[in-house]
Amino acid sequence: MNKEVGFTVLDILIAVSIAVIVLGVGAPMFRDTSLNAQMVSATNSLVTALNKAKVEAVRRGERVTVCLSASEIDEATAFICDGSGEHLAIFTSTADDDSYDPADGDEMLRQFDAWRKHDLFAEATDLSTLTSVSYLDNGRLASSGTTTLYMCDERGSGHAKAIYMTEFGMIVSRKAESVSAAVAAACPALS
Repeated sequence: MNKEVGFTVLDILIAVSIAVIVLGVGAPMFRDTSLNAQMVSATNSLVTALNKAKVEAVRRGERVTVCLSASEIDEATAFICDGSGEHLAIFTSTADDDSYDPADGDEMLRQFDAWRKHDLFAEATDLSTLTSVSYLDNGRLASSGTTTLYMCDERGSGHAKAIYMTEFGMIVSRKAESVSAAVAAACPALS
């Protein structure tokens, strides 16, 4: 008797069904893992920039500003942190404001191109997009009180990261346990 080796149509249908089930379960998990990694990376980049600015302010004995959102950055050209772009810059600020002007003696310390792919919000009496954070020569925040930044992605406020900055310069980042109604409304919702 001649026995033939091969797959039946039923074997192929079972294999394809198993593959579809595995992909159907695995693809959303991979997407969430990827979005979580991007959020952690963006948060860590921002915390690193804030810590560098604080250290530089103390080391140099002058005000240092982290510009969170500027359009194209050129060290030779003045610019204002206006929330119009995706560039992050750290610079000394002789005018004690959120503008960079090399003619006034401001010095560019570091810049990051296209770092921002997440929405960043500051918790305050009115919620607005934050454009800069400044540290004084003693390492304290130029603004008084605790500032909380929330970083959101397309999944909304349920997956937001919180960056807490005390007026004494301490920075802590973690998953936002709870957000105000204003932050929840401002974070983009998954459509």
